[in-house]
Amino acid sequence: MEADEPALIIYNMKSIIIRNGLVITSDQSSLQDVVVSEGKISAVGQPGSLTSPEAEIIDATGKYIFPGGVDPHVHLALPTPAGPSCDDFYSGSLAAIAGGTTCFMDFVTPHRNQSLPEALNQRRAEADSSVTEYALHLGISG
Repeated sequence: MEADEPALIIYNMKSIIIRNGLVITSDQSSLQDVVVSEGKISAVGQPGSLTSPEAEIIDATGKYIFPGGVDPHVHLALPTPAGPSCDDFYSGSLAAIAGGTTCFMDFVTPHRNQSLPEALNQRRAEADSSVTEYALHLGISG
């Protein structure tokens, strides 16, 4: 290893219990405890119901807990006069998840005289390569 190269540091990831936070999901919110093991959510339970003698405890009283970020405005595989944007749904979703974004919303832009259902189905086929959840919304053009 060169003297100016950073050393590779490997951490032993212990469990974390996030206590008493308001967990926000797509369909509800409730006070919960959340256990994170190996960087992933491994358990969710009523406040005080989850224990581990070796876990780091984080008090989230009065705070929100989101399982991942949502990016409501992306342009993946966007056709432009110069060619498609640099990220397709696969590479863009990999980049998103690396930064903690677990869901994004992209556009369906029909071509002139293309039906909305046809444009939506075409975009869904393009989006099938995403490794995260996604949503699509229609842009209506004349």
